[in-house]
Amino acid sequence: MLHRLLLLLLLRSGGPVAQHDFQLFRPGVQYLYENMVYEGSNPFLIESQYYGLRVDSLGCEDLYTTLGGYVNAPSVLTCEVSFAFGDSVCQTADSTVFHYRLSGAFVLYQQAGVGERWVAFRDAGVDIVAEVVSVDTATVLGLPDSVKRIRFYTEEEAAVGLEALISKRYGLVRGQRFDQILFEDFAYELAGMDGPVAGVQLPEPESYGLAAVGDTFQIESYNYLPEPFGSPTPNTRRYSSFTILEVDSSRTEVYGYRARGDFYDYTAGSADTLTGYWAVALDTTFAFTAERLPAKLRGVQPGQTILAEGQDSSRLAMVSLFKDSCGLLRIRASTPVTIQQGEQCGLDDSQVDGGPGPVYTQEVPVTLDSLSGQSGFQWAGLRYLSSGDRQCGTFVDPTDLRVSVREMLYNFTMQLYPNPVRDQLTVELPKGGQQYSLQIISMTGACLLTVPNVRQSATVPTANLPEGTYLLLITQGGRPVGRRLFTRVR
Repeated sequence: MLHRLLLLLLLRSGGPVAQHDFQLFRPGVQYLYENMVYEGSNPFLIESQYYGLRVDSLGCEDLYTTLGGYVNAPSVLTCEVSFAFGDSVCQTADSTVFHYRLSGAFVLYQQAGVGERWVAFRDAGVDIVAEVVSVDTATVLGLPDSVKRIRFYTEEEAAVGLEALISKRYGLVRGQRFDQILFEDFAYELAGMDGPVAGVQLPEPESYGLAAVGDTFQIESYNYLPEPFGSPTPNTRRYSSFTILEVDSSRTEVYGYRARGDFYDYTAGSADTLTGYWAVALDTTFAFTAERLPAKLRGVQPGQTILAEGQDSSRLAMVSLFKDSCGLLRIRASTPVTIQQGEQCGLDDSQVDGGPGPVYTQEVPVTLDSLSGQSGFQWAGLRYLSSGDRQCGTFVDPTDLRVSVREMLYNFTMQLYPNPVRDQLTVELPKGGQQYSLQIISMTGACLLTVPNVRQSATVPTANLPEGTYLLLITQGGRPVGRRLFTRVR
């Protein structure tokens, strides 16, 4: 039987063990763990790509809980869930115990030798056994080290969960939600730490939004009202291309900028006619400010919950840290959620949307955000940046913003399918031998693909298009004769 084979407590003899040998969390060290199943493409999933963790002693300390789960308007329920490593952690030189409020304690004996076993956890009457299977030389965050590998089994010797990896010098390299070890195998892997400085690091608060003279940005926005990067006209798409001329960092709460750039506003017509118009402002010099990282977000652990400003402890917001498509670190605070005492789930305070709250992007002096609410869908996104030796995205030549939107189109029969589309779009045109040209146009008006000399039908590749909505424009002899909207999905 199991109790004859295993020892819950590993008794040791001999001299004292060095405190930091295979210690999971060093006191005062900032650890950053990456969520390996992060779904950054879903704006309505409140989650963080990176989770922060720091303990200040070798005793017992509370960790924190996070808000998690899908949110869907109009009934927005968001649940309070434990961070992967528990609600609190107790450490000694020999052991680390993770306490989970709802399911008990999970124990790791980091000083155990190869082949030693113990009962680590009991879940619904099932004992989870831990065993040290090896100690291997390894490189951790680019630094030489030794890594202890611990595997987990049921009483029937069935392997469960993932291996826990513990670095001799630097701590827990890989873990998971240990209280869900029978059901999940989602890894949280060490991405960085500040002692020693290695891997992904939390940027200094002063670096958020601090652009430099000469930096060039291209920003897209829709229905995003704050000027200068949102159009003053509702339901309008604005495309901004600008270069920083001056930077004022003397103020405490904001950075001040003077820039020169071009603005292109596109207002769409009705869904039936797909007509619209452009309003263009070229070579415009303007001033704007960018809020520095708010005080309530400074020093907050990624994944941590914070109190909604001016509210009691039942109203919480989650702070997430993630990398955008340019590799820039962004920090976001979710909209507040009210959780009643004793409950695990609460209602999003807007009671309309579950979208993110303020977003701050390192080196980008524009608030980039997206949300869905009573005022309609809104967003602002970075299309291109050039900053020192960093370049990201594809620069869009404004001359490519050339879709004819004033011309009314009638009596043109065509079909396109499937819609939504993934890899390729089939287009069927009128029979009769006429020759057409097909163009795929982004919602900013940029021509992304041209297929010339098409008769009757064509198959258009779409696999390389980002997810989103596009316009298929059909021309004949250089004159637009038809257009249809389609959506690209994964």
